[in-house]
This record gives sequence, structure tokens and C-alpha cells, in this order.
Amino acid sequence: PYDWAARLPATLAALALIAATVWLGRELYDHRSGKLAGLIAASTLGVYLIGHLLTPDMLMAMWITVALAALARFHRTRALGYGYLVFAAAGLAFMTKGPMGFVVPAAAGIGLTIAVRKSGGRLGLPWVTGGILAFAIGLSWFLAVAAKFPELQGYFLGDELVKRFASKSHGRSRLFWFFLIILPLFMLPWSALAIGLVRRTWRTLRARQRLSPPQAFLFAAVAIPFLVLSSSGSKLPTYVLPLAGPLAVAIARHLLTSPGYSPARVRKLAIGSLCLCLLAAMSAGFAQPYLGRQASVKELAAIARARPDFDRAELFACNVRAKGWEFYLGRLVHASQAESDIVLPLRPDQQERMHKGTRALEQAMRDKPVAYGIMRTETHAKSF
Repeated sequence: PYDWAARLPATLAALALIAATVWLGRELYDHRSGKLAGLIAASTLGVYLIGHLLTPDMLMAMWITVALAALARFHRTRALGYGYLVFAAAGLAFMTKGPMGFVVPAAAGIGLTIAVRKSGGRLGLPWVTGGILAFAIGLSWFLAVAAKFPELQGYFLGDELVKRFASKSHGRSRLFWFFLIILPLFMLPWSALAIGLVRRTWRTLRARQRLSPPQAFLFAAVAIPFLVLSSSGSKLPTYVLPLAGPLAVAIARHLLTSPGYSPARVRKLAIGSLCLCLLAAMSAGFAQPYLGRQASVKELAAIARARPDFDRAELFACNVRAKGWEFYLGRLVHASQAESDIVLPLRPDQQERMHKGTRALEQAMRDKPVAYGIMRTETHAKSF
């Protein structure tokens, strides 16, 4: 199997996110701001890393950034088509990976609406009809699947929406200030240059000065989702990705309006960051032994496939996630129930490969003529 093909959608989405960031900066300010924002997004550590991961976060963040850029374009031109594009892109973001697809564009829209009203104008975004469009697109896949499998209704609403935000049942709970550490790391190497942006924004808010519509747009697009994420019972580093586009634009505008701005220095920083990312990617193989359960199982699968009795062997994964193991083996495997995401009732053939615990899996494999599997060292010492 070609593992690069599985990651290709995330990489293409990362490139589209960078292009949408350029568009966003251009619509909010000017071409110069857009180009610099795109350069910042392209050379940001978090964007580079997640663009190589097999996860829907990048695709969701791309749609969110498109929605923000369309909103900025609508504010500038009042073209109704761009207004509906905001809601269509938000719906696609929701369909890709849930509520943040609505939270970020809605936050930016509210911030922009308030700023425009304080300036004596009216934004005129089609909230009602656009909201219907966004929900129609965003919920379409969920409704179609839930209609075919009614038992998924409770899973979507209960587990994936309510429990993920309001409880710690998913085992991803972190302290409230978790993203205060993650976001600066995510935005490296531009975090240091963003310190001046934070100071400037704080002084503006403290002095109760009115934010311009672009400033209110960016502030709301970052601050409100950040508070929502920090309040959630489920936290992962990848969750801050939708903030990359508006943050890149905010940092770019801060640099361009700073007295000591040096284009040459900024270009050197961006090139240096990209070189470090490429060097890290080329050295990824050396880090494999230190990644533990997050390491690739490609080499282990190659060892199993090379065995002369592979075709008749039973395959299993004990207390580890089996997705990569199955992918590289090209075969279905036995698994322990604790590490399996079981949502729908299992078919009889699936039930035969699912085992309640380590002991049950060990006994089932003991009865087979030959079996190959993966597990943690301590699991092997304790139960096998």
C-alpha cells in the first residue's frame, strides 16, 4: 500500500489553507498583507506537521479559512454570493469534523457585525438563509448515516457533541490553560514576533479604543474559539489548527505596521523555519524508536509479511490501535475490545475477531496454528 496516498488529502488541504490565508489577508487589508500571511502560514510548525498527518483536522481548518476569506470578501464587496459561500464552507467544515466548523466563522461574523454597526454601517450577512444552508450541508452526511443506522443518533449527539465538550469521558481532558502552551508552540517560529501583537491588542482593549472591522474580525475569530476550546472537556494539540489562518494574518499585519519591520529578516526567518521542518521530515526515521505507541508499524508489518506462513497465519493487535497494522498488512486482524472504537453492533464475522480483554485474546491466539501480532512489551511480559 502507498501510505503517501492516504496522507495526500491532508497535504493538499494544507496548501489550500495557505492559499485561503493569502486570500483572507488580501481581503481584510491588501496584497502585501496577504502574501506575508501566506508565508507565515506556510512556515508555521503546526501547519507543517499536521499537513503530514492522517487526520481530518487540516481539511476542516481549510474550509474554515475559506469561510473566513469569503466573509472578508463579502464585507468588502457586499456580493451576496460570497455571503452564501461563507455558510457553505462552514457547513463543509462541520461535516468534516464537527462544531468548530461553525464556531470560528460565526465568531468572526459576530465580531465583524458589531464593529461595522459601531462604525455606523450594516454588514448585511444573510444569517437566516445562510444558516439554513450551512446546517443543510453540515448535517446532510450525519442524517443520511443516522437514517441507515438509527443507533448512531445517540452516538453523534451524545458522545461526539455533548460528552466531548462537557465531560472527560473521551480521556483527553487537560487543564484550562493547556492551549496557552500549545498555541505558541504551534505557531513557532512566529510566536516570538506575536508577543508585540498581544501587547498592542491588550493596550487597545485596556484603553477601550474601538477596534476597526478587520481587527474585530481577527480578534473574534481567534479569541472566542480559543475560549471555547479551553472550556472543552476534550483537548488535543491539533484542535488549534483552525486559528492558524486568522493568526497568520494578524501577525503579518502587526509586522507590516511595526516601525522596525524588515522584509529581508522576515524572509530569512521563514526560509529558516521551512529548512528546519524539511530537515525534521528527512530525519523522521531516526525518531521512530522513541515514538513508542505513536511509531509507525510499517517495518513490523513487513517482517510479518515476509514470513513463509503469513498467508495462513492469524493476525492480531493487543491493547494497541490496529489501524496502521491492518493497513500495511492488507488483512483483517483480531483485536482487544478496549482499544477498538465500536459504535455499531458487530457482525458475526467481526465478533469472532473482537476479544473482551488481553487474556481472552491471548487464549484465542494460543489455539491457532500460527499467529503474528503487535503489543506493548509490558503486555507481552504480563499476559503472553
